[in-house]
Amino acid sequence: IRPSHVLTLGDEEGEGFGTEAPTLVRGVSRYFLKASNDPSRIKMYDRQGTYVGALGREGDGPGEFREIVDIGLLKGDTLLALDRGLHRLSIFGPDLELVNTITLPIRPEDESLTILPDGTFLVRGNALTQELTGIPHHQFDTSGNLLRSFGDPQVRGSPLGSAYYRPTSSGTTGTLWISHQEEYRLTEWSLEGERGRVLHPVRSWYEDARLGTVTREADGALPPRSWILDVSTTPDGLVWVLGRTPDPDWRESLGPDGQRESLEEYFDSVLDVIDPDAGRLIATFRMTEGLFHGFLDSEHVYGVVYEQYAPRNAIWRIELTGANPSR
Repeated sequence: IRPSHVLTLGDEEGEGFGTEAPTLVRGVSRYFLKASNDPSRIKMYDRQGTYVGALGREGDGPGEFREIVDIGLLKGDTLLALDRGLHRLSIFGPDLELVNTITLPIRPEDESLTILPDGTFLVRGNALTQELTGIPHHQFDTSGNLLRSFGDPQVRGSPLGSAYYRPTSSGTTGTLWISHQEEYRLTEWSLEGERGRVLHPVRSWYEDARLGTVTREADGALPPRSWILDVSTTPDGLVWVLGRTPDPDWRESLGPDGQRESLEEYFDSVLDVIDPDAGRLIATFRMTEGLFHGFLDSEHVYGVVYEQYAPRNAIWRIELTGANPSR
């Protein structure tokens, strides 16, 4: 696997300071960025990475937000913004005018929006109605109709602290690949909610996943846990998994008080490529400079680079150059 840097967003003149937990989507003429440190706005950049403005503000009214946890794009640059604080989804047209606001019967989780090929979308989260309790995935159309709910029931004592954090890929093959955090496992689901194949390769970088929660700070004895951040499916059916795991020298990033001082030195990013037909890992890559956070599409990832210890959001192109089944 060979990543190559494509673009860094923003500059000294505008919104160059990034976030270590972004969500980035790319439209026809611009990029949209949801920043964890700015939960009521969506930053916008042109295709050259120049900051061009922001959408939204804090509040409860139309087009306003309390806590944006994910964003997504439908065909034609229709933007979806998922708000956990208000339990709703806002839909903006290509002109950035508000088209619709949908109140959801669930409390969405972080990064829980998946756009499906037919223009509907999935939201993962905790149901607010008794009949949906324990079911993690809920499919809606853009009119707000709940089409179906499905998925493996929540697992108590999830290592991430949330049983609903299950990164999902819709891909282009007519199926979903849904990850699990209690172990390195991916389950295939049809768009009709039928369970299919299960991928469960042994991955040494994920072995400590059961040791604690992602929010636990290391005390020098146990490392922080590993977890899966995102899943992507290529047009030829390969499944890419993006994860995060402790850097071999993670202890060196701890300050005198035992708290981490540098996320880049604390974690490494991992990319795995799995052939679901053969059920085996065919390539892997470990990133030690900067941090990947998600898939922009089947050929690009986005994440963070650090300039003088300040995070900047960036994009890389990823290529599969040859088989590498090592762990």
